[in-house]
Amino acid sequence: MGIFRQFWRYIRHYFPQAGLRHLHTSLALLIILQIINSNFIHMTHEGVLKDTPFATGFLWFHIIAGLLAVICTIAMIFYMLSRQSFRQFFPYLFGDNEVLKDDLAQLARFTLPEPRDKGWEILYKAWVLGL
Repeated sequence: MGIFRQFWRYIRHYFPQAGLRHLHTSLALLIILQIINSNFIHMTHEGVLKDTPFATGFLWFHIIAGLLAVICTIAMIFYMLSRQSFRQFFPYLFGDNEVLKDDLAQLARFTLPEPRDKGWEILYKAWVLGL
């Protein structure tokens, strides 16, 4: 249970808005379910679903969870862009590379940069954590 408590503390600290917090946890849960569920889907080398008990159910669950993850991702993108500008998420597209350079220097020292406005860390977390 410790990992869930740490995750929730992280989410509450960095995402004080309840809407974003719920979108983020929903997306994280859907991704975890996708990973677990993928272990129960067995395909032949020809790409045909093996005839095992519950095979179709696991496949449809995987498809539905994936579609819900896409919907959550799109909702999160719209939510984030309604609160902040596109330039804040991708400042290096507009020539502002100072924070990116600082983040890369910290990564070269084997330390993770703290999340902050502007910078590669926001892009990284959006990709890895589904922000």
